[in-house]
Amino acid sequence: MALSGGVFQNTYLLTRLMRKLREAGFDVLTHKKVPANDGGISLGQAVIANFAVKSTT
Repeated sequence: MALSGGVFQNTYLLTRLMRKLREAGFDVLTHKKVPANDGGISLGQAVIANFAVKSTT
């Protein structure tokens, strides 16, 4: 289970949901180096644009 998006900047929500999911047997993935909000979206867009430029040359 991957938890992503701006709502998971809320530490209260994130920690409790992670605990419940782990108790239910899920492996939980969260952001470590990339922000969970718009900064992560921007990074993803930059990566895709870079790939698109490289694949056309």
